[in-house]
Amino acid sequence: MKKIFTIDIHTHILPKDIPNFNKQ
Repeated sequence: MKKIFTIDIHTHILPKDIPNFNKQ
């Protein structure tokens, strides 16, 4: 469960922290 939580947080922060992700 800890691994899934970390992945969920990373996936949520990645696109939010990286504007380039949203541009693509």
